[in-house]
Amino acid sequence: MDELFNVSFKVPQFFKKIITGFFKLANILTIKENIIILPYFKDNINKLSDSKIRKFTNKINRLLRKENVHTVALSNALNNLENIDILKNYFYTNNYNILDGKWLFKHLSFEVLEYIYKKSNKPISEMEISILTNSNSEFIKENIKLLSQNVKNLNIVTSNIEYFKPLTQELYNSFGISIRISNNKKKILTHSDVIFNFDFPEEVLNKFTLPLNGIIINYNSKIKIRNKLFNGLNIHYYNINVHKDLINNFKEDNLLEAFNLNILYESLYFNEPSFSKMLTHFMEDAVIITSLEGSNGKILDKEYVTT
Repeated sequence: MDELFNVSFKVPQFFKKIITGFFKLANILTIKENIIILPYFKDNINKLSDSKIRKFTNKINRLLRKENVHTVALSNALNNLENIDILKNYFYTNNYNILDGKWLFKHLSFEVLEYIYKKSNKPISEMEISILTNSNSEFIKENIKLLSQNVKNLNIVTSNIEYFKPLTQELYNSFGISIRISNNKKKILTHSDVIFNFDFPEEVLNKFTLPLNGIIINYNSKIKIRNKLFNGLNIHYYNINVHKDLINNFKEDNLLEAFNLNILYESLYFNEPSFSKMLTHFMEDAVIITSLEGSNGKILDKEYVTT
């Protein structure tokens, strides 16, 4: 990594300009040679003509292929265009990633728990949590290992019970931690303080009996809870803060006012394969959760106390 400041804090390898004045509207930048940050507009623009969007898409396509880039980040202004779906659909159908902060969100599970503890005043060591997933990826397993060693009880809710038996045996042998694995829709979640829903769709989640005052973290999409008795928190997004020197670096590149900080930070490490290295990055970069968001926006402090 390049040391950009004459201090002990090190900033990850940063942005280099590729094109300026694209349609005389924007700058296009790339990071680590595999992510394009595109673009931010100097003026507020609500809509570009469909033909200009398609022309824009054709130029972007040539640039992505030339730079061998497979991931893009969209500015706030670009995201807010009325017809941005034309561009997004192109990216999705051609197997490009669009950064939205969700990849980073999944790596911040423990930080989310810390934030909830500070707001609700219930220690992490007294919490019962449940993880909803049908994936047995290394990322999921590492998340389970970290969380299980810090909470009172952990449940794995999955339709692939056999996948997780070796992991639960390993945790019991190494740390004496007992983990319950189940897909019992009536009982498994009823005592959970926090539920991390990694990949269950809305129709599946709503088949479970939910804790009336629990907190549900939905990573992949906004999910509507249909149970009218549910009086807990249904969270689907977050906001962060990072080391002031990293913030200053974003400002110097004129990025912070045009892009969501979650997405800018995610772009620094997107597809980092090591879960443990991401935890190290969080410590080095002083990453903290500043707020969590539900269907109606930022969740107020008093809402955590009532759960």
